[in-house]
Amino acid sequence: MNLDFTSEAPKCHGGSARCELDHLTTTVMLGNVPNKYLQSTLLAEIEDMGFANSYNLFYLPVDARNRRSVGYAFINFLSPTELHAFKLACTDYRFQKH
Repeated sequence: MNLDFTSEAPKCHGGSARCELDHLTTTVMLGNVPNKYLQSTLLAEIEDMGFANSYNLFYLPVDARNRRSVGYAFINFLSPTELHAFKLACTDYRFQKH
């Protein structure tokens, strides 16, 4: 499946305050995460892509009943630059583990 960045940074509109937020955004929501992925599986894949030690928060919700992910995850990167690099690396990316 493709990574889907469903929570994008605010778009720049002229000289508004929202324009400045683009340069501060560090959190992304990944969509279309295969439900077979566990936290360890997705983290391993992100680290294999070269982003180990690039984030300080990772959250992959899991359905308690069937013990599978619910299809999305949140990652907070240490800097907007690292988030931008991750977005570039994930363009047209396909999950490798499942």
